[in-house]
Amino acid sequence: MSDPQGSPRTDAMIREEAVAWLALLRTSPAAQEQEKFTRWYTADSRHADIYDALLDGWDVMARMKRPEINRSEAYVGGNLSGRGGSKLLALAATICLLLAAFGFYRAGLLGLGSPRPAEMASQVGEIRTFTLPDGSKIILDTNSLVAIQYSGSARRLILERGRARFDVAHDADRPFIVGTRAGEVIAHGTVFDVTVEGQRTSVALLRGSIEVRHIGREGKGRFLKPGQWTAIAPSEPATPPLSSSGEESRWPSGMLSYENARLSDVIADANRYALHPIRLVDASTGALRFTGTFKAQDTARLARLVAESLSLTLTQDPDGGFVLGMR
Repeated sequence: MSDPQGSPRTDAMIREEAVAWLALLRTSPAAQEQEKFTRWYTADSRHADIYDALLDGWDVMARMKRPEINRSEAYVGGNLSGRGGSKLLALAATICLLLAAFGFYRAGLLGLGSPRPAEMASQVGEIRTFTLPDGSKIILDTNSLVAIQYSGSARRLILERGRARFDVAHDADRPFIVGTRAGEVIAHGTVFDVTVEGQRTSVALLRGSIEVRHIGREGKGRFLKPGQWTAIAPSEPATPPLSSSGEESRWPSGMLSYENARLSDVIADANRYALHPIRLVDASTGALRFTGTFKAQDTARLARLVAESLSLTLTQDPDGGFVLGMR
């Protein structure tokens, strides 16, 4: 019940696995199967969240069908099939109940509130792509986290940290909303980037149209055109729409490109991907200008490239970090 290829899976795929596990665990599975379930359950926080939410739905449906069932019987090790009738009939009834609970859960009709949001994350130095149930895609930059909670009326996501590109599938009946600490972005069929840096949020539009709403500001927000970006923060006025450079939009490729940029800015960007970061001995070195393209995860190559092009010294500290200094 796992993906042998290790490819990113949607919530819908995980829910199907959860339904299968819950059906299996109702038929006195062998210890080996229970061990497999435990590994599946703990392998990903989404597995646990979706299984628990499905279990809640199962519990409600079970009580509607048989009031005497209590929650303790719904967990691993419970055996409902022994209460009269054949095991086959019990399994069939259980599966029907599971499918019904699953349908009501997805429709939000069980009175349990909205399903807990799934989380998708990337590690330091990693760029990951996810496909959502509606066909929309998310590319997460290094060390990023997004919470996803779809409903029948809206597709809502929260970017907790980092940067993400959203390629939105059109759905006229359900707006696509990305929230941050500073506000939210409302889109339909479009492609845009959102970056969270502390309390500040930057939004860049690549294709389509989006509305950027500032937290605490009533009324409509600011609309961007393709090639524009803006920034918002809770206690600051929004940045007027500005033209974005082509280099800034290339990050999903894993390559970073700069033209006459401040070295301090280049190093700061590269260190977001680095397990062994680059450090400047003298802060004034950060004012030097750098032009070049490099692979974001290849910190060592960048350090050598900067040292050679700007005539700086290059050493490594005991922790493996790279140190650049003046000759």
